[in-house]
Amino acid sequence: MKKEEKDGVIDALVEKMTATKNFYLTDISELTVEKTNNLRRTCYKKNIELKMVKNTLLRKAFERMETDYSPLFDVLKGSTSVMFTDTVNEPMLTLCIHDALEPTIATGWPSAVTVKEVPNIIVGSICGASP
Repeated sequence: MKKEEKDGVIDALVEKMTATKNFYLTDISELTVEKTNNLRRTCYKKNIELKMVKNTLLRKAFERMETDYSPLFDVLKGSTSVMFTDTVNEPMLTLCIHDALEPTIATGWPSAVTVKEVPNIIVGSICGASP
């Protein structure tokens, strides 16, 4: 990818994160193709935009923004997916339904950045599964 293309991707990410009320970072790389496709369909139906993003481009987008997103830098490892939504809890519920929830969930709002370690037992409880 050429530098101009990368800059375009970074600019688009900054614009999207600025315009969207909430976003979640998660890793869905362990899902099968079937589960990934089902997750994408569900996200589409619930007006959640799901994007796979290169970590370096996402980090550069964070660096260009006014809000300090540096607490999220440590979770930018492996494959990162970004879920953009105006409904704060919908991505979490959607990930639970599709068994796609990872132990580390990173969330971002315009005024706050949170990184939470979610133990499996809590994840199971959130998802409605037995621990």
